[in-house]
Amino acid sequence: MATFSERLSWKLRSAVQIAPDLHICYWVEDESRFGLKPIYHCRITTREVAPIALQHWHFEWVRLYGFVELLTGESFFWKYSRFDHQCFGGVLAAFAREDSNPDEMHVIQLDQSAVRQATDL
Repeated sequence: MATFSERLSWKLRSAVQIAPDLHICYWVEDESRFGLKPIYHCRITTREVAPIALQHWHFEWVRLYGFVELLTGESFFWKYSRFDHQCFGGVLAAFAREDSNPDEMHVIQLDQSAVRQATDL
């Protein structure tokens, strides 16, 4: 019985009909947003009197883009301040610069986000 990596490699080669000696790397990509959580402060008042205080929440968010190669577990992460097609294009460019071996074909599975469907990526 063939292993998962052999079956996946065979299916990818048959899907794209490429040379059998070309090494295929199958990546999945997703991103997450991380930020600061507001801290609630206690206010001292008399019994049954609601505290009156103005609070201005200042959030700072960061997006973490991640690529993981399923067969080897190799990973690539990149941090950006926002999630749009320009940032995603920068992440793809950084990913392409990371490993530019001509004997490998990198297949990246993406979700259906509108950011990934921009025509100028």
